[in-house]
Amino acid sequence: MASKQRTTFDKINKEKNRQAKQAAKRERRQSEGSNVGSPVYNDRGLLLGTIGEDGELVPYVVEDGSGL
Repeated sequence: MASKQRTTFDKINKEKNRQAKQAAKRERRQSEGSNVGSPVYNDRGLLLGTIGEDGELVPYVVEDGSGL
């Protein structure tokens, strides 16, 4: 028994889906990288921290030099 031959419409549809998936991946990678290291401020303008690699807030810690 021979396998079902793919129609032109199916080929076009498959290619369109593949391109959409690639575009979504590309957009996700670009948007993820742009936020890393961005400063985060509260409503009073005080620095809270930065955006980490995982998208979470990395708190800003003031070191006073006391070693504690």
